[in-house]
Amino acid sequence: MVAAAARAAADVLALVWAGSQVTKLLRMGTSLAVAPYADKSMNWLVDKQLVPNYQMAFVAVTVGCFAGTGQGLTLVHFSAQRKRFLRDRGCV
Repeated sequence: MVAAAARAAADVLALVWAGSQVTKLLRMGTSLAVAPYADKSMNWLVDKQLVPNYQMAFVAVTVGCFAGTGQGLTLVHFSAQRKRFLRDRGCV
């Protein structure tokens, strides 16, 4: 039983590692493509005096990215739950 659990854990870790390697170029390309827009956003925040300096603008953009990602993942999660809820009750 322990051997089966260890094997399953190893399989999951292998899949996570492989997925990370497959998406590495996509993630790097996206980061390079978005960098100029992030820089413009941070400079805009400083120029409009919404934040005192560039470091605080970086924090604001970073927190905004994390918040947006969290919100997006939450919407996907609840959308899937809603579909499952409706399907289980024969509404779909």
